[in-house]
Amino acid sequence: SDPEKAPLNLRLATVSDPQAAKVRVKGIDAPPVLPDKFRLDQNFPNPFNSTTNFRFTLKEPGFTTLKIYNLLGELVQQVMAQNLSAGQHLVNFDMNGFASGQYIYVLESGSFRQAQKMLLLK
Repeated sequence: SDPEKAPLNLRLATVSDPQAAKVRVKGIDAPPVLPDKFRLDQNFPNPFNSTTNFRFTLKEPGFTTLKIYNLLGELVQQVMAQNLSAGQHLVNFDMNGFASGQYIYVLESGSFRQAQKMLLLK
């Protein structure tokens, strides 16, 4: 069978965070191909109203954080902080209660660190 047409199986990971009701982290099970680099994709949808998704790829397993900052560089939310396996991951986050505007989200895992901008419109 063609591995590119194989169905994706999603599994929900546990988030030990008081905000867990607002966050869903999914590991994406795909054909066994280890990623060759770390990557943080643009959130989607973007711009968004309330809920958005963050997709990223980890080259190796490790303690990983995803944080959201305002444009002044102030931390407004730690979305997740947990050990994750190598591979693709998807985090769904609800920003209901946050002010409309531009934010920066930062993914850190080991020595990897990458940031992207996103726009919340209400």
